[in-house]
Amino acid sequence: MSQVAVRASAWFILTSSTSVSTQLEQAYTEDTGEKLSHNQFLKMVTEFVFLLVHVSDREAIETLGPRDSARFIVLLVADLNRLGTQLPMTDEHPVPAFVKDSSGITVVGLNIDLLNARQHEYVSYPLFAAENAPLRGTLFWEFGRHVEAVFRDCPMVRVLAQPLASGLAVNLTELLLKQFKTFLCEDPLFRDQRL
Repeated sequence: MSQVAVRASAWFILTSSTSVSTQLEQAYTEDTGEKLSHNQFLKMVTEFVFLLVHVSDREAIETLGPRDSARFIVLLVADLNRLGTQLPMTDEHPVPAFVKDSSGITVVGLNIDLLNARQHEYVSYPLFAAENAPLRGTLFWEFGRHVEAVFRDCPMVRVLAQPLASGLAVNLTELLLKQFKTFLCEDPLFRDQRL
């Protein structure tokens, strides 16, 4: 798997998750007058990262097949972990995304157990609702519940988070398809096995 493809995907996931989380934090602050703590902001960024890793996994399985998609996801999560422990998030939240202070102890790294739990949960939901069907029970509805919990059960945040997440998923899928196409054409081992 091309490191360029993995890094581009990891960069997109982390920066987009941070950007959208910043938008939601601003909307929340305007609505309630409250600011989020660093750990709350971190939880929100992490929920977006988990969702986008899941979307990446779905697209990779469909495009690359089970074996190569597993290789892609392992590399993607490793690169996300590297970026998320080194790069600051925002001016207001200058600590890297996957560095958390918990009771005076600094925890560094992506929470793999929670990522696996979200993967296990999300796999059972359809990506989108059927035409004229309610959103409840779709991937983006369930994702919205997790984001809403970060904001102390503020329903306005769920309403804003769902379309933002859906838009990110579409943009990520377009990026992944370009990356996978390059991979399919350039990796001789993969190409020989598929032909």
